[in-house]
Amino acid sequence: MRYPVRLIQQKLVKLADAEIVDALADLHDVVELHSDAQGALDQARGAIAAARGGWNRHPVSDALVCVRAADDALGSGMTFEIGEATLMF
Repeated sequence: MRYPVRLIQQKLVKLADAEIVDALADLHDVVELHSDAQGALDQARGAIAAARGGWNRHPVSDALVCVRAADDALGSGMTFEIGEATLMF
């Protein structure tokens, strides 16, 4: 079965939002932990909500900029390695 590109994009945006929600939950567990990163992630969620309203590339790009800003605010020198997996939806 072949998925239309738009459906795949919508599912990836939904997955991105879930990851941001998880990151915010982790940051909210400690009072005032990286509040600047939390703000950037909140902005990313707003951009994702705008993208969900109707597919538009600009909100998705805005969300990515916000996530990168949050990543920069969290610090540097952290490396994560993810093993091989299959993405299914």
